[in-house]
Amino acid sequence: MKNLQTPPVRHLTVALLVLLATAANHAMAEDGTTTTSTTTTFTFTSADSMNTYSSSTTFAKTTVDMSDVTLTKDGITLTFVQNDGTNPVRWNYASSNQRIILYRCTSSSGTGNSMIIAGDTGVTITGMSITYGSTSGTYYEPTSTSGAFSTGSSTTSTSSHTTTWTGSANSVTFTNDNSSTGSWYLTTLAVTYETTSTSTDTDTDTDTNTDTDTNTDTDTDTDTNTDTDTENNSDTQTETDKSETDGTTTESGEGVYALVTSADDLRVGNEITFVYETGDVAIGESKDATSNSGTKYYAPTTITLTDHQFTITDDCSVFALGATDSYWYFLDSSGQYLSCSSETVNYLFPTTTASSYTYATISIDNGDATVTFSGGSRNTLFYNTSANRFACYSSSSTYASPQIYKHTYSSADVTISSVGYATLYYSSRALEIPDGVTAYTVKLEEETSAESGYKAVLTALTTGIIPAGEPVIIYSEDAKGSTDGRTYTFHFRADDSSTASSDNALKGTDSETALGGEDGTMLYYQLSLDSNETAESLGFYWQAEAGTTLTNGAHKAYLPIEKSASGEAKHISIVFPDTDTATGISAVPEARSVLPGGVYTLSGQKLGLDPGSLPSGFYVIDGRKVLIP
Repeated sequence: MKNLQTPPVRHLTVALLVLLATAANHAMAEDGTTTTSTTTTFTFTSADSMNTYSSSTTFAKTTVDMSDVTLTKDGITLTFVQNDGTNPVRWNYASSNQRIILYRCTSSSGTGNSMIIAGDTGVTITGMSITYGSTSGTYYEPTSTSGAFSTGSSTTSTSSHTTTWTGSANSVTFTNDNSSTGSWYLTTLAVTYETTSTSTDTDTDTDTNTDTDTNTDTDTDTDTNTDTDTENNSDTQTETDKSETDGTTTESGEGVYALVTSADDLRVGNEITFVYETGDVAIGESKDATSNSGTKYYAPTTITLTDHQFTITDDCSVFALGATDSYWYFLDSSGQYLSCSSETVNYLFPTTTASSYTYATISIDNGDATVTFSGGSRNTLFYNTSANRFACYSSSSTYASPQIYKHTYSSADVTISSVGYATLYYSSRALEIPDGVTAYTVKLEEETSAESGYKAVLTALTTGIIPAGEPVIIYSEDAKGSTDGRTYTFHFRADDSSTASSDNALKGTDSETALGGEDGTMLYYQLSLDSNETAESLGFYWQAEAGTTLTNGAHKAYLPIEKSASGEAKHISIVFPDTDTATGISAVPEARSVLPGGVYTLSGQKLGLDPGSLPSGFYVIDGRKVLIP
């Protein structure tokens, strides 16, 4: 059967050919040209302006490496090249002096930074005017260009200097070839360019007698009798696996450090380092008096910055932030404090003793950090650009303020499913418990009733911290019964001194781990629901028949119990705080008269597969303890 609604494909093709033929006739018509001269200005002294020129880079009150940045406005594009310059081209933000810096090359045979000014296709650049600031009253004038341009006039005011160029080219390159003088501090760039437009005589007698012979016998016999018989059998049996209650844990940013722009973003336990962005260096190895002629400082180590982030290397010194009521302090990997000196010397060094010389205040302005220790007179941390070192100087020093970079791998996002419960474990990181979440440890106790086996008694953590190495059950009231669960951020506490409970029966693994073996001496339980998946059935269940093996997920907790000499199989119910009610005890599911895995007494004796003929009492069926009424 033909589909009478089939689009006339060949008709459409011919129609397009007719239109193209008509357009071609217009293009061949008599034309005239008009040249338009336009001047567009780039302003480099405002982050807001810079953001209008770039869609891929965000400019704020920080220094930006321009190596991979393209600025575009009105058909003019600016790109930047480091060449042999002492640094990459930078957009530098200071409280009163924002500008693009093109650095020189210290070698007379090298080439400094370049700025390439290019027009779109059909654009001819005819003139440029650059305004630039001074360094200590000296103007370093951009003079080296390519693209058939020559210097026109130069004017100087009390606050800036302007040089103009004239010529004709689609692209112009400015290069700082000054090996003996300084860098160029560009504040504005005005580009004059010409574009040519073509006007056409529309009296185009386009007698398009295109005998297209559109005999479109489109016998496309598509037979759209789409008997797709999809039979939307929505009973897809996706069967959400309720084992381990579906909690998921996601970490972010391993090894990546990012710029801290506000002291409010710092918190106890953050892993931080100090950076001098303009020099692409971070604080590296400490140098002591013995090896450095009586000086104590930290040497720089080279880093690669991209959008105010970099990946830490072994050469960088990293500090964990600690705090008193009034001050911050910095602990290195060996537990020593970062300190200034009690003497009138420019020292920065590690020490084992906490004092006013190790306690500091931190403020951050436009990305630059002021770190001032409480004691001493030379107590403010700077980067000495002459001696290339991180050290402490008087607060009035003109050396460069450092930037603080923080480890972005500072948290784990944990999703708690609609069951409301999950487990969590980190062997070496303490975690802050977020609002809306309660964390529990588990103490294993025997039931008073002989047939009830063990019960898991939960105790809530009240310090707000999950110590490193403490496996826990976590609970969220908001997640329970929700459609997709809830995700919570658990922040790591690098310097937390709390210790894991000695009587917590839970264990955990940092990666997916297969537990158990052929000897069968241990029984392994995971947090789960029974086969009915009712909330009341939450408890600890076997994952495998007989309970002697278990595959535990990454950063999950499990409950191991030593198997008794008699091989007693025990199901573990849960007792929550302030209640004696145990969960995890349920009736046999009516929909399943025969359950895989077998039926056992609580003492481990296998009775068979059919629970229907059993007398009332407690049994272990499919690895779960149930009550047959």
